Amino acid sequence: MARLEEKDPRWIVENRADGANVNDWHWTERDCLPWLKQKASEALTALQLLGDEKGTPVVVKSVDVTGEATANNRKGKTFFLYELDVTLNWEGRVPNPTGSGTSTFTGTVRLPYLGDDNEDEDDVWEVKLSCSDKGKAQQSVLERLRRESADRVRHEVHDVLNKMKDHFTPKKAPPRAPSCTQFAPVLLSRSPAPMDYSGQTFKTTQRFKTTPKELYELLLDAKRLSVLHGTPATMENMVGGKFSYFEGSVTGENVTLVPSKRIQQRWRFSTWPAGHHSLVTLEFTPTHESETSLSLAQEGIPKEDLARTEQGWHDNFWERLRSLLAGGVVPTV
Repeated sequence: MARLEEKDPRWIVENRADGANVNDWHWTERDCLPWLKQKASEALTALQLLGDEKGTPVVVKSVDVTGEATANNRKGKTFFLYELDVTLNWEGRVPNPTGSGTSTFTGTVRLPYLGDDNEDEDDVWEVKLSCSDKGKAQQSVLERLRRESADRVRHEVHDVLNKMKDHFTPKKAPPRAPSCTQFAPVLLSRSPAPMDYSGQTFKTTQRFKTTPKELYELLLDAKRLSVLHGTPATMENMVGGKFSYFEGSVTGENVTLVPSKRIQQRWRFSTWPAGHHSLVTLEFTPTHESETSLSLAQEGIPKEDLARTEQGWHDNFWERLRSLLAGGVVPTV
């Protein structure tokens, strides 16, 4: 039986010797805030918020951007996380009450919370206005700013955010087609002969302090499987959908899906003979005290791989599920 420290190459994915992150497959994070501050300042400083046809020009003098903004890459996809507070410091001029000359006053336009979760919602792009003087002329300028400039400020800031996303999104190479040895063609419902799952059979039953629905959904969720395994996983949650664990070391296809009750999969290691699959059946049964009994039967395992396959389920599924569910597991049956 393989021990964890032996690092069975089929289950454990090691970093490349050259440190390369091919096609941005592994998680990376880049700080966008310095770039965003610079571009926001370039785009918004000297922006004229009001015209001077009434003798009240209002011009942005400086821009302050605080918060955080990151570009995150995983499995060749990029997504952005940010929470920002943007303040435009402006200067305006109004006629003096005496009618002779003009006086200068200052103020701010502040967008207090811009987040990746609300950028498309107009009602959360709140624009707060303030000024250093409270005279009648100054209040008139504020009212004009609210009517005429709020939408423009939102548009300009939104444009800077879009440029940030374009700048930090890597250019992707064309996807490479999978090799025929990785994915043997299978016609599940149209095959005239049943699939041969000759080989050894492995069975086990585990109990988890969670519901069948939660456990069933976890095992068909690519994001949670990636967290469970510590490496990117793919999962098409449908009958006939393909899945891949440990960067292609384990691949297969969903044969039967009965929500919260049963998952059946064609399942193989990449090191097995071409075209050879095992049949994995997972049965979810509710028990007392909000527990779930999870029964696994795997048929068709090559004899020489039986012990290592059993150890792999233990180390890479059951033990990690225990950690993921915060210790909510009762002893194995």
